[in-house]
Amino acid sequence: MAPRSRVLVINLWDSDKKVRLAAIDALGGIGDPRAYEHLVRMLGDQDHDVRFACVVALGQMGDKRAIGPLSEACHDKNGYVRTIAQEMVERLKGIQ
Repeated sequence: MAPRSRVLVINLWDSDKKVRLAAIDALGGIGDPRAYEHLVRMLGDQDHDVRFACVVALGQMGDKRAIGPLSEACHDKNGYVRTIAQEMVERLKGIQ
């Protein structure tokens, strides 16, 4: 994993939600496939904003492995998370 990605992965577990959100956003933009498992784990975060950001990041990465975890997120207790998860699943299914 690239040094920048390593730092961002460490920041996923920060107690400050803003730090976690920034790390998620950056990892989604970088698209480092080694961050995939970490982002999937973050789908279980208590905060719906963090789960929403993880769904977006996983969709941005374009890794079809995310279809399963994102399909599970389609049943999230938060409506916004469910909606974006459905969109990202459809996006990933459309990738050739």
